[in-house]
Amino acid sequence: MYLFIQLYYLLMANIIEAIISVAIVYIVYKICRFYILRHSMPPGPHPYPLVGNLPLFRGKGKHWDDVIRQLTKQYGPVFTVWMGPEPHVFVTDIELGRQVFNKSEFSGRRSTYMDEIFSNEKYSEISYTKYGPLWKSLKQMAIFTSQKYSTNDKLVDIVTECVDKTIKTMLEKEGVNKLFDPRKYVYLMCLNMLAGNAFGTSYDVDDREFKFIKYVINDFNIETKGRVLLWQFSALFRLLDRRLVGKQRQHYVDLIALIADKFSAHYADYMEGAERDMCDALITARKEALREGRDGPHLTDPMLAIVVFDVFFGATNVIQMTFQWLLNLLAYYPTTQSLLREEIDAEIGDRMPTHEDRDRCHRVMAFIAETMRFRDVAPIGLPHATTAPATIGITL
Repeated sequence: MYLFIQLYYLLMANIIEAIISVAIVYIVYKICRFYILRHSMPPGPHPYPLVGNLPLFRGKGKHWDDVIRQLTKQYGPVFTVWMGPEPHVFVTDIELGRQVFNKSEFSGRRSTYMDEIFSNEKYSEISYTKYGPLWKSLKQMAIFTSQKYSTNDKLVDIVTECVDKTIKTMLEKEGVNKLFDPRKYVYLMCLNMLAGNAFGTSYDVDDREFKFIKYVINDFNIETKGRVLLWQFSALFRLLDRRLVGKQRQHYVDLIALIADKFSAHYADYMEGAERDMCDALITARKEALREGRDGPHLTDPMLAIVVFDVFFGATNVIQMTFQWLLNLLAYYPTTQSLLREEIDAEIGDRMPTHEDRDRCHRVMAFIAETMRFRDVAPIGLPHATTAPATIGITL
């Protein structure tokens, strides 16, 4: 019996030793491959195993726009940044950028963590859909509805109502001549503009649905302290944070289902020729496409509902963050605020602004443009992947 116990422990020791040896060899192989690949890419900052160059973007007071500008000065307009274990080539020159977007070879998409969430057999979110007929159909639908309502006179009424409602809410809850944090009110205003435009809904700051949407799109990222970025590029961090990852996945499933229900509800009182919002416009576009025999298989209800979801996922944060910077700079530069007020009084007066006023309020439009240049809230675009060998910046 004693002999069998000794043999058992010797066998287990050998197995454990073999597992450790294989693990060490695998890690060494991955690290060697990591640095060999690095030397085949455009120049860039020195990456670390697993996390790559992600530490560059962390730290209090650091803005991605500043980091990217500094890297451009150091390495030129084309450089490599490692997001976790994956290399990403950044193109920061406008002419080279135009070359990239004009070549179909750069129109691919990599399979990512977010792609797993937003693409399945029922629906596919535009930003993560691979280039092809489905992507073209969804893009055309998104452009059609965005252009239709960005110039619609009804949008002025929606904006007016949302601004008035937000100011009234701030006065009721915060009072006058008191310091308060305006961010949740800015978020409420921007979300109501998009919700009213998309499916005719308006929220109060205490509404459960408003709090849920805000939490999923904005607050959850703050709660995880930026770890969501690590999940996108490293399966190891997703494994370590599997509880939070599961929570995020379920939240997105619930948010997509919420918007899909709102879209489906529009069929009950839809009237052709009387489009109230984006959902009605999508239903009209689908009916027209089916009558003309265009893109029928792609324009299902789940696919169209995800186009509406894109408005919230892609636009809400960008708009409200830009507006926050506008407020911040107006407060920091009161002289500029006075000049803008004078121009608005002279060109618009007491009435609500219209689209045509943009051509008259040159100083206001310049201030908005300069704010977006000074603090780009989305300094990097969505990652692309090459579908075939391609070059830029070379004249043959």
